[in-house]
Amino acid sequence: MNIPVYSSFEDMENNISEETAPCPVQEETEKMFFLKMPDDSMEPRFTKGTLVLCRRTQKAKPGSTVIFSVGQNYYLRNMTYDKDFLTFSAENKAYEDIFFAGVNLRSAKIKAIVEE
Repeated sequence: MNIPVYSSFEDMENNISEETAPCPVQEETEKMFFLKMPDDSMEPRFTKGTLVLCRRTQKAKPGSTVIFSVGQNYYLRNMTYDKDFLTFSAENKAYEDIFFAGVNLRSAKIKAIVEE
């Protein structure tokens, strides 16, 4: 089965896909999609332009790689969570970690999880 390929976070959010690609897994294909990695924040793991397999969800376990939003800004990052702290970090150390604590934890909205 083919799934959508989104070329940006905005296209992903608005379900605008100009192409599709075969889904490498059989489970939950209606929630699956590819995102073309928009930047070098996750290099060397995902280079800019690489197709990243994702599944739409609002829940993720600590240690997951997720797509999340803060207001109108979207990111693909590794997520770590401790009782009162939420941290999103890039693989590329040129990018700073994004931290949330306390009431600000609600600012980050998980949109999808990376499937590997």
